[in-house]
Amino acid sequence: MNIENKLTEQNATDIFLTSTAYAQLATESTLLWQKPWQEIYEMFKEEFNSVGK
Repeated sequence: MNIENKLTEQNATDIFLTSTAYAQLATESTLLWQKPWQEIYEMFKEEFNSVGK
């Protein structure tokens, strides 16, 4: 699956909220929230694109 596929807003939200990237973002001690949004998005894309390989 490729992140560029068209997803509904609800599907995209569900996928992100159950991702490792979000879990790290939600864990304050990782300090991921201090990183630029682009870096977090790239991290999520890598995780998302590796699903199903």
